[in-house]
This record gives sequence, C-alpha cells and structure tokens, in this order.
Amino acid sequence: MSDKSQLLEFVERIQEWHGARLSAAHDIQANAKEGTSVKVIDGSGKDVTVQLTQREAMIFSMGMEAGIAHFEKLPFTVSTEPEDEDDEEF
Repeated sequence: MSDKSQLLEFVERIQEWHGARLSAAHDIQANAKEGTSVKVIDGSGKDVTVQLTQREAMIFSMGMEAGIAHFEKLPFTVSTEPEDEDDEEF
C-alpha cells in the first residue's frame, strides 16, 4: 500500500471515528430529559449519580449543543491534489 493510500485510509478512519462521536453526542443530548440519571464527580472526586430536573436537563442539553457546535467540523482538511507552494493549508 502506498504512503498516499495509507494516509487516505487514516483520514477516512478519523472521519468515521469523528462522525460516530458526534452521533453519540447527539444521542446523549436527545436523551437528556427530566428524570435522566447522570454520573458526575463531586468536589472530593467521588462519583455521584444525579437525577436531572427539567431545568438541569435543559442546561445539560445546552451544554451538549455548545460542545457539538465547537467540535462539529474537523479542524483539518486533506487533499490529494498537489498544492501550490504559496497556498499553505493548515
């Protein structure tokens, strides 16, 4: 397998992994309803299970939305076309 093929396969796997994580985040957000149990870590580092109130569920959903929006697009692009040396893509 050529270096180019290996790179493209790696990129495809990253895209699949990223898509799966976004899907999981959307599922978590969709299931954040009043009465949902969530494990959190308290101030002493101990795991505590909390049942969300309606307000907490809304805030949790808003936090998930902010996280999803922040990470929705991968922070890089890959092209198989040769680039001009003047056009650097990061």
